[in-house]
Amino acid sequence: MIHLSNNQLLEKVKDLVQQERRIQADFLLHLREVETRRLYLEIGYGSLFDYVSKELGYSESAAYRRIQAMRLLKAVPEVEHKISSGEITLTTAAQVQSFIRTETKREGNVSLDCKRDLVAAIQNKSTREVEKILIAQSSETALPTERVRLLTETHTEVRLVIDEQLQKKLDQLKHLLSHQNHDMNYAQLIGIMADRELKRSDLAVKKCRNTATPAPKLGMAKKHSRYISTRVRQFVWKRDQGCCSYVSADGKKCGSRHQVQFDHIQQYSKGGEHSSDNLRLLCGSHNRFRN
Repeated sequence: MIHLSNNQLLEKVKDLVQQERRIQADFLLHLREVETRRLYLEIGYGSLFDYVSKELGYSESAAYRRIQAMRLLKAVPEVEHKISSGEITLTTAAQVQSFIRTETKREGNVSLDCKRDLVAAIQNKSTREVEKILIAQSSETALPTERVRLLTETHTEVRLVIDEQLQKKLDQLKHLLSHQNHDMNYAQLIGIMADRELKRSDLAVKKCRNTATPAPKLGMAKKHSRYISTRVRQFVWKRDQGCCSYVSADGKKCGSRHQVQFDHIQQYSKGGEHSSDNLRLLCGSHNRFRN
């Protein structure tokens, strides 16, 4: 780059910006196809988010923005050109998609025309300007979405909006626990609740481990029942360590603990038994993918 003149350098930077925008749009198209084919499940990830953040190496916030922008592009194809041209950015596209999700939960499906109008309204706008536009378009008083932001290696900022009823419950808990800490803040309260729930979960897992017996088989009396005995459930849960046991062709285990379900290796409808060697744990995504 030393041999470039000032003007050449500036022109080169502009050219690289255009290339980056085209690559971003192309990436979103490819990511859309990965989601459509559910390839992330095949290679051992329980969600598209896990694939983008863990396999592709994006930070959680960057992965979220790209997935949201991709879903807006899926709904409004012209978003591809607008990202390539720089009329909208990944961040503003993600803002719009998050807004659409919130509105869908409140009011039902948002029409394609409304989505296109939103995309047109945010062209060449900053993130702050887009936020103001979306607040004006909201079906009710707009509330900030939940945000998670890494501050340091040991601290994360979590911002969320709660209703009056939940705040009353949290305040009531603070009063009940005031003998432990008379000036407890919400972060400390959440820490106490998390510790208690994790302890309860650990006790449940230990109970399964202590009562589980080796490889119990299905009794003939239960042959035509969908009921899986507690002994079998406990054994399978202990064997699979309470997580998804799906393994990809290259040996990657999913390991997700989200919506873990008992799955028949040979389907029950095709004569599969409720025995431990015919049962496994799968996350909800891999269970649906497998079927």
